[in-house]
Amino acid sequence: MSTAAYEIERLLQFGQKKGMIADLDVIVARNQLLDIFHLDAPYEGEVPDEDFEYPTELLENLLDLAAEQGLFDNEVNNFRVNFEARIMGAMMPRAGEVARTFAQLREEKGVKAATDYFYKLCIDSNYIRTAQIAKNIKWNTATPYGDLEITINLTKPEKDPKTIALEKLQPQAGYPKCMLCPENIGYAGRNASSVWRTRDMPAGLIIRQGKTTASSRSQFRERNGDSSILLMCTTMSTASYSTVNISR
Repeated sequence: MSTAAYEIERLLQFGQKKGMIADLDVIVARNQLLDIFHLDAPYEGEVPDEDFEYPTELLENLLDLAAEQGLFDNEVNNFRVNFEARIMGAMMPRAGEVARTFAQLREEKGVKAATDYFYKLCIDSNYIRTAQIAKNIKWNTATPYGDLEITINLTKPEKDPKTIALEKLQPQAGYPKCMLCPENIGYAGRNASSVWRTRDMPAGLIIRQGKTTASSRSQFRERNGDSSILLMCTTMSTASYSTVNISR
């Protein structure tokens, strides 16, 4: 029978192989995960050498075990998503570290290498839910203006009635100032919709609604050519780098 302590070790192995955590960081990450799961000691047995492309299976196992322990209400999907963010938050490098790596790659290898690094980190941390996105229902249909791709997004389900009811009971608060403000990074939250909102994306980014526009992406493309920044801008259309204007 799988245990949370065992699954934690599998996730740590995944993080090391993907370069998310260095050897010196494993102990801290392990202890943070043990605390999240209210465990006193880690798994001491052997863990098989595994290679996962995405952390989806590992996270689902941990989330199911956490729900069984009563660590969150599994009937509210937002609580499950938020608990996942807490798990991956323990696996992530600090925002300053990611920002330094981004800036160094940009300086030494160009903006494409820097944004490829960040995009990969978003996939490895499951911020970009590649495995779930693959399950989306999509098809093409002919129109007078050309083929139209229609997609049913299964990655971000609508709020369920229980989540909506819980949010109505929460008092109004002034912190964080908005749903996309930088103060959300690492914030534990006070209701079903705000827990650790951007903790799993601590890349020296400030989330600014409307900051990245189709016009700015077009200007970037004209100056720098095609690169993964376009994919990043499409996937995370409100993200802008906080310390360096990457389209400068």
